[in-house]
Amino acid sequence: MSGAVVLLLAGTAEAREFAGRCNTNIRVIASLAGVTGKPLAYPCEVIQGGFGGADGLAAYLQTEKITALVDATHPFATKISANATNACEITQTPLLRLLRPAWEGKWTACDSLNAALNNLPANAKVFATPGQGAAQTLATRPDVHFIMRSIETLVDPPANVTTITARPPFRLDDEIALMRAHKVTHLLLRNSGGSARARLDAARALDLPILMIARPALPAANSVSTVESALSWLGAVLGD
Repeated sequence: MSGAVVLLLAGTAEAREFAGRCNTNIRVIASLAGVTGKPLAYPCEVIQGGFGGADGLAAYLQTEKITALVDATHPFATKISANATNACEITQTPLLRLLRPAWEGKWTACDSLNAALNNLPANAKVFATPGQGAAQTLATRPDVHFIMRSIETLVDPPANVTTITARPPFRLDDEIALMRAHKVTHLLLRNSGGSARARLDAARALDLPILMIARPALPAANSVSTVESALSWLGAVLGD
């Protein structure tokens, strides 16, 4: 379809791949939440910041004459996914959620960060990647020390949190070395899924207990798990 405009809710490796593989005749606008100050480059137009809730996003879809919306945000970005679902219902805009598969395995499954913290023994040393906004929650377990890694530098972390600033991807050998250097006894992480699982494999190699925060429920939407499937969906929507 000539003149097609796709709004891509981005911030993941899958979003960057999708943008790079889209037909060059399609105008792709990648929207980033602005959480990361220096995001990786996208091969398309980029906008940053929120839309002002579902109503604001709906207005944007109409103003910019968006042909289709692809939600390729992080599996734990529940607010923007809910807004996307509502906005597309309001405007009757075709919506696809590109959601990478969750990891599968044996671990202590937890339905929230607080539940995961309650499962930790006193004096544990925990390698934790629960999301950048979770640092203050870790302070509720002052008897546990956390090594927390994030892309952005954390401001005023709690006294029981050692911060590491780094950007993926990470190598398995480096993750094992990091855990050994910090004498890590447990791994705490979210079930983000995808290929960035070196810390999970490192914990398994070291036989460390793993506390996995389960994915939150998302509104019902047409979903695929691969970029290839997302491109096929878009082609069908556009009549290509």
